[in-house]
Amino acid sequence: MHANLCVLRIETSVLDLKGVVIADSNAASKYTAFWPSPSGLGQVNGAWVSADDWTDGDQITQWRKAAAKCAEVLVPGAVSPDRITGAYVSCSESQQTLIGVGFNKSITINPHMFFRG
Repeated sequence: MHANLCVLRIETSVLDLKGVVIADSNAASKYTAFWPSPSGLGQVNGAWVSADDWTDGDQITQWRKAAAKCAEVLVPGAVSPDRITGAYVSCSESQQTLIGVGFNKSITINPHMFFRG
């Protein structure tokens, strides 16, 4: 499904908006912890978030690493479109689709971000 996805780049200034919360994994997980932004960024394991592989000899650690990949910045309401600075896509097909729907910001092709090389 990589060709049907994009990852939006958002201004870091959203971290300073009122009510923004940092989650150390997917917010729907029952083991997720939440902190106020921006100080909560210090609670997110950046190495695990950006890891290419989260396998580990310890099963619990492996689950934690996999969950960390889904860390989130939760913004109440909506993110204003003017805070979107660009997007990442996996391939030129995705890039053309995004352009075709009227996206007019920077688009970076990065297959690695989509586990494709």
